[in-house]
Amino acid sequence: MKFIINRNSEIPISEQLCSQIKRQLYSDFKPGDKLPPVNQIAACAGVSLKTAQLALDRLVRDAVCVRRPKKGTYLRSSTLRPYIALINLHRYSDPRNDLIFSRIYTGISRRADELSIDILMSPDGNISESQISDNEIYDNKDLFLQGIIILPSGTPDAVRTIAERHPYIKAAHVHAYFGNETGMPDNCYGIFNDDLEGGKQLSRTFAPNAQDFFIFEARGPTRNQPLRAEGFIQGLAERKLTVRDNRHWLLTVHNDFSVTCENYSGEVLRIEKTVDTSPFRRFIQIGYRAAQILFTTYRGTDRFFSESAAVFCTQDLIAAGIKKFCAAHSLGGIPVAGFDNIIPHLSAEYGYQTMHVEYEQMGIKAVECVMSGSGEMNTIQRIPPRIIY
Repeated sequence: MKFIINRNSEIPISEQLCSQIKRQLYSDFKPGDKLPPVNQIAACAGVSLKTAQLALDRLVRDAVCVRRPKKGTYLRSSTLRPYIALINLHRYSDPRNDLIFSRIYTGISRRADELSIDILMSPDGNISESQISDNEIYDNKDLFLQGIIILPSGTPDAVRTIAERHPYIKAAHVHAYFGNETGMPDNCYGIFNDDLEGGKQLSRTFAPNAQDFFIFEARGPTRNQPLRAEGFIQGLAERKLTVRDNRHWLLTVHNDFSVTCENYSGEVLRIEKTVDTSPFRRFIQIGYRAAQILFTTYRGTDRFFSESAAVFCTQDLIAAGIKKFCAAHSLGGIPVAGFDNIIPHLSAEYGYQTMHVEYEQMGIKAVECVMSGSGEMNTIQRIPPRIIY
């Protein structure tokens, strides 16, 4: 038996050892098998005999094992059931009701059902970090913690903290918007949308007759939008095409919901604040106004959309707004593409091409990672999106 003891953890060493023995009983022992003697367990874990005995006592007390005088400790005939703790760090949203996280949750739930794994999640969709550190998730006699799945947060620091606190439990961080995570513990997996490959994949087939490409890139705190634009440019390069600096526009949304449009030639245009309270309609409006201000500023010059132009937006809602403007100004034939497919019917409604992010597959992959054997899977799993025409 192998054990990893975190001596800096708030969890008592005997409880850590008990949880790890319980986990290994499920994976390596059959009902009725005899456990190694206490001195062997103590030596393997690097703990005292007293600590090892406390761990075994807890297993007997919880009816996981039975003790036979002068013979040893044995795994009971009843089968232990593994479970996965789902921790939602996106605290303002129940993942089952959120537009994106509900798809990730569907994947987690579906794969867990196939493997007969329970998912532990509180009624409001949140399990706090304190519930883990206070041992609340270890207390059920018939269940043991197999893995931890962590839903998105704005920073990887909280993810790292959880994974480091439980070095003997596999943790999977499911996040659409982070790539190339560094400094994560060995027991932590990252499941991400492959934005770079998605951008490449789209541009290889998008608007095959176009010669003049525009990019509208939404700026934000994460790397997903730049990676999509970068991938799109790399894919165009394979077709011997480029995006000129004055065609690549960066859209920055400010706190008052005004927008700055800046291209790589250093030109800056400003859009007045949007008044729509719906975040989805607001971004459609931003896309519409971005096309409108380019039309107003550069109409009659080669700086606006021509018959040979095509437009890529790193976010679906902006693509919908630009396509809406084109349709209203007799420019409906200009190809427009987006990315995300957040609202599935939107691309069909407005008539643009998009990349569908496989959120459900991310959830499925997260379950497979925490249930996998040692070394079976890479710690970074990038899920490629697929094209929707």
